[in-house]
Amino acid sequence: MYVCISFIVPVQSVRFSVISEDMTEKMIVADEEEILLVENTQSGVACTATVNGSLTPPAVRMVVDSEDQTRLFTASEQSRVAEEKSGVGLFYSEMKLTYYSQKPVPDWNEKSLVCVATVEGSPEVTATVSIIVQCE
Repeated sequence: MYVCISFIVPVQSVRFSVISEDMTEKMIVADEEEILLVENTQSGVACTATVNGSLTPPAVRMVVDSEDQTRLFTASEQSRVAEEKSGVGLFYSEMKLTYYSQKPVPDWNEKSLVCVATVEGSPEVTATVSIIVQCE
């Protein structure tokens, strides 16, 4: 006899990072720091949502002024099982949305970018950062 046990694993964290011209990422504190996107300079922003205890990454969307902007971001996901010495496997998954461009969206200037992560059956987890767009 087999017993199937299903757990709802909520989103563990949602965090932003700023991407510099040399593709270096630096994590920033949401709600406290701004992200500067400069026209004609490669720069960007990424949001990473993680789940510990599941190999299924969370669904993530990006919103500016109640408008879904996810289509402008590149998605990547990663899942893995880290096995401890005891033989117990620890599940981890993440979804990352990245926006990296020389032509930032001018309408984003002085707006809030909200990263919304969800796992079915769990409440949404969000992080917000202010965007400054400098156009030449």
